[in-house]
Amino acid sequence: MILEISLSKKELIVLLLIYCAHLDFKFTNQEKDYIKSKSTLDIFTRMHQLYNEHKMSEIQGLILSNFLTSFSFSDTKGFLLDDLRGLYIADGEFCRFEQSFDRFFRTYLMAT
Repeated sequence: MILEISLSKKELIVLLLIYCAHLDFKFTNQEKDYIKSKSTLDIFTRMHQLYNEHKMSEIQGLILSNFLTSFSFSDTKGFLLDDLRGLYIADGEFCRFEQSFDRFFRTYLMAT
């Protein structure tokens, strides 16, 4: 199922961070706190609920489909990569799943 939901830039960042936090199949309190520090509690709650209501593949498709409309400047992409790096170290682990997605996402960013 393809999700056709238009997300604001802030919603997209939070959803991406929630998605990435789940890559290692653990959603730690440190990761939650980090994501909340990047957003409002309302956006975090709505995006976390959206994440929980759909399959990971649907969320990934939603993120990628919204990405091109929300991020058009390379400097903005740099800030996003900084947010992702912060998330990866929030729980003290940078597991293989996170490393794999990080490589994929960096390649995706370079292509857009």
